[in-house]
Amino acid sequence: MMMFVLSVPLRVWAIPPTNIPTSLSQHDDTSGPAQPAGFTDTDTTIVFKGMVSDPVSAPLLRLEVEIQPVGTTFMNVSTVGSALVSNEAIASVSYGGLSLGSYHWQARTITSTDSRPSAWVSFGSNAETVADFSIDDTPPNTTITSAPAASTTATSASFSFTATETSSFGCLRDGGAYFICTSPQAYSGLAVGTHTFQVRATDVANNTDPTPASFSWT
Repeated sequence: MMMFVLSVPLRVWAIPPTNIPTSLSQHDDTSGPAQPAGFTDTDTTIVFKGMVSDPVSAPLLRLEVEIQPVGTTFMNVSTVGSALVSNEAIASVSYGGLSLGSYHWQARTITSTDSRPSAWVSFGSNAETVADFSIDDTPPNTTITSAPAASTTATSASFSFTATETSSFGCLRDGGAYFICTSPQAYSGLAVGTHTFQVRATDVANNTDPTPASFSWT
């Protein structure tokens, strides 16, 4: 009796990786609006969000984020991961305790079993040598660079001032509330007597000089 062996090729289908996350965004708190690349915050906690999805419909996915100081190459190793969310949902994760400085970040999608990770995708369209966000809680220092004589008969005065970093300024004269001003700030029609001018700088992270520059004259 002749026997025949039928050989059937075995086809193995590879399961594709999860999709790269989309709609990546960064926030200064969980409920706050998305912040653009390059924003500066005084808080040392940043919230990262992104939509995660899977072509084979894994029931649960997470967003992983890698954060590095600007100038440090990505290692493709997660710094922090979100809680599990359903397919095609927005995942959110916060990371705190960041040191002062500038950072960039990237993210990927991964399954609940830490399998089939997507490729990493960086946030924003800026170069990786440019900050995605910065942490700055140091206030600027304000300096008056020109002022009238300490004793004068003039009824007008002009003040020039600067700060140790890019800032807006608030001025006041003889008490009251600070108002937005620019250098130089001029006054006219001053009454005879002693006057005091104060100016304080506020940087782009909203840190305000706690010790305004002050000048008194008569």
